[in-house]
Parts: sequence; structure tokens; C-alpha cells
Amino acid sequence: MTTVTLEFLAAQMDRLLGAVAGLEAKWARLEMRLDEVATRLETIGTSLASLEGRLAAVETRIGEVETRL
Repeated sequence: MTTVTLEFLAAQMDRLLGAVAGLEAKWARLEMRLDEVATRLETIGTSLASLEGRLAAVETRIGEVETRL
């Protein structure tokens, strides 16, 4: 039977805690990047809404010109 020492278990726990800390850091970076992407998408959405409004105005103006012709 293999004997496991407290030192071995402590070393394994330290290794696992280090791995968990690394994963938590990666998760935090991913969350930051997701926030950045969400912000950019909101900006794009606002820009698209503005462009749609301007396009509607142009289409209305074209319709008015066509009516006059």
C-alpha cells in the first residue's frame, strides 16, 4: 500500500489552488472582454438606429421628389 504524506497532500493542494487562481484570472479577463464587446455592440446598435432614421428621411425625400416629377 502506498503511503501519502501530509507534505505531499499539501503540495498537491498548493498546486490545485494555483491552478484555480489561474483559471479565475482568465475568467476575469474574459468577463472584461465580454463587457467590451457588449459595449461595442451597443454602439453599433445605436449607430444602426441612427442610420435607419436617416435612410427613412432620405426615402421620404425621394418620394416627395418623385411625386413632384
